[in-house]
Amino acid sequence: MYQIDNLTAVAAIPPPSPVGAPGYFTDGNPATGMAATILPAEFMNMLMMENLNVLSAADITPVKGQYNQLALAIAKICGSSQTWANIGNTPTTLAGYGITDAPTTTQMNTALSAKADKATTLAGYDITDAMTTTQVGAALGAKADKATTLGGYGITDGVSSATYNAGIAAKQANLGFTPVRQSGGAYQGANTVYLGWDGTALRAQVDASDLGRLITASSINAYMPAGMASVGIYGIGSYCLCTYAPGTAVYPGVTVAGSNLRPAPTAGYTGSTSPPGAWICCGFSLGNGNTYSTTLFQRIG
Repeated sequence: MYQIDNLTAVAAIPPPSPVGAPGYFTDGNPATGMAATILPAEFMNMLMMENLNVLSAADITPVKGQYNQLALAIAKICGSSQTWANIGNTPTTLAGYGITDAPTTTQMNTALSAKADKATTLAGYDITDAMTTTQVGAALGAKADKATTLGGYGITDGVSSATYNAGIAAKQANLGFTPVRQSGGAYQGANTVYLGWDGTALRAQVDASDLGRLITASSINAYMPAGMASVGIYGIGSYCLCTYAPGTAVYPGVTVAGSNLRPAPTAGYTGSTSPPGAWICCGFSLGNGNTYSTTLFQRIG
C-alpha cells in the first residue's frame, strides 16, 4: 500500500466537488449513446485516503510493493479491540462462550437456597455449642476482678515479690558456669584453695600460704630454658659423666665448678677438656684416675 507519488501528483488534496445524486458505475453503451462513468481524481483520493487511514489506525506504516497491509491492519484492529459494544452477536450465556467450569445463575440460586439466611444470633445459625453474650457475661461476673496483688485474687499460699526478693538476696548470684569443687576428696582438708592469674602465670594459694606459680605445658620453658629437647650438651639441665680433677672425694649434692670436671667413661679415664658453668654431683666420686672416680653431674648454672 502507498500514497500516489508520481510527477503528476499534487502536495495537497484538492477540494471535493458538490454532492450529486448517488449512483453506480457504468461502462457506457455506444449503441444507445450512454457514456461510460468517469473516475475523477477526487474519487480515487477518497479510496486511497480511506485505506491509508485504516493502516494509520492500526499503527502500520505504508510500504510500497506490499499488498497485504490493509488485511494486516484490519486483523490488528479487530484483535486489539476491547470494547464489547463494538462486537455484534455476543452470547448471553456461559454455554454461548463455551464455558463449562462455572455455575449458571440457576445453579447458584439453587445452591444458595440451601444456605442459612443472615441472622443476628447463634440460634439463628443453629449453633448450639457456643455461649451467648448473656451467658458469657454471667460467667465472667463470677470471676475475680483484675488485681495487682496475690491477696487481690484471694491467693493465700503464694509468696509476694517483697518476700521473694528478701529471701533471694541472701543467696549467691548465679555463677553462669559449673564451679570446681573444693576439698572433699581423698587426703584433702577443709582449707580454702585459691587459684588466680598474677599477670604472667597461674598461681595457687592455700589459706594464707602462697604456693607460687604453677608450671604448665606452655610455661615450662620459662623454668627450663629452651626446653629439655633443646638443652644440648653442657647446657643448663644436662647431665654428664665426669671425674673430679682435684682428686678428692665428691659426695651427692655437692656443687663444683665445671673447670674442675673432666668428661670420662665409666672406667675412670680422665679427659682433657672441662665443661662450662656450675655442676651438682648426682653420685659419688672417690677421686681422680681410678675405676670408681667417674660419676654423674648435672649442670645447674
